[in-house]
Amino acid sequence: MKKSLFLLFLPILMACEGTFDQVKSVHIDPGPPRLVLLSDFENIYSPKVRLTVSGDRPFYHWGTAMPLPDDPYPEAPPATLEVFEDGRSLGLMINDSGTVFRFPAPYVPLPGRTYRLEANAEGFPAIHAETKIPESAPLKAEFTGKHAYFDRRGEQVQTVEVRLTFPDTPGQADFYGLFIHSHLEDMTGEGTPNYGHYVYSSDIIFEKESTFSFDTESGGQRSVGYGKNIFTDQTFDGRIKEILLYVETSHAKEAGINRLYFILQHMSEDSYKYQYTRQKARQNSENPFVQPILIHSNVKGGGLGILGSYSVSVDSLKIR
Repeated sequence: MKKSLFLLFLPILMACEGTFDQVKSVHIDPGPPRLVLLSDFENIYSPKVRLTVSGDRPFYHWGTAMPLPDDPYPEAPPATLEVFEDGRSLGLMINDSGTVFRFPAPYVPLPGRTYRLEANAEGFPAIHAETKIPESAPLKAEFTGKHAYFDRRGEQVQTVEVRLTFPDTPGQADFYGLFIHSHLEDMTGEGTPNYGHYVYSSDIIFEKESTFSFDTESGGQRSVGYGKNIFTDQTFDGRIKEILLYVETSHAKEAGINRLYFILQHMSEDSYKYQYTRQKARQNSENPFVQPILIHSNVKGGGLGILGSYSVSVDSLKIR
């Protein structure tokens, strides 16, 4: 009976061909521009704060001769930005040029302290944001002595197995980010030339929480990309967490790399939610069949953006 009904309606559906090809464009008014605040406070670097305004940014099209400007963010009007630590003012940050503010002299935030930013700019309502830096989770890294080869885009890559361990605080939700680098950044937090180490793991934290898609699977080990992997303590609350992973070292000699740096960020909840939703929004940007992702913001007073924080612990291993 169901088959007969389908055959009955099939000519009708075919007659409607072209109806489903219609596209209707809807203009959504973005509203007036708003102040946007972007920053992370951590226990290693003197922080910088980007204060800009909402709106379109210049976009670089591959293959064209249109270069990006030095600071592609829309510049806010003259503004003051004051920083508070546990309610005590640390003074005003300075703006040399563009959209970035910094402390007049280097200042490293402390775990366990609460930081608040208050920004005032001409023509905009005052905005503010607050974050508390979590305590650091000491990270330990060690080789297990195992090696493995994985196929990545037709090439056999050599990896070494590493065991990472760190303690998790019981009775509270904790959020983490994991980097594997070939160099450490300098005290200013500026980026240095680095080498991307592909990582393979069968740990459930990467299956459930990672913001990276899996492009390889072999022997139960999934490729979790390279860069930053974020996850929560939902599966190991209050315990010593052990992570086994294989780190690619095939091209270490050619790249002049002799040490691996394992960097664990114990993140604030706001920082985790912002990074998670931002990555998901990027992944879904080309898919018209999913609900749009609202990127997390903790800026109050009519502004947008994020004041995130994390404490960092580092361990390293020498590649033989």
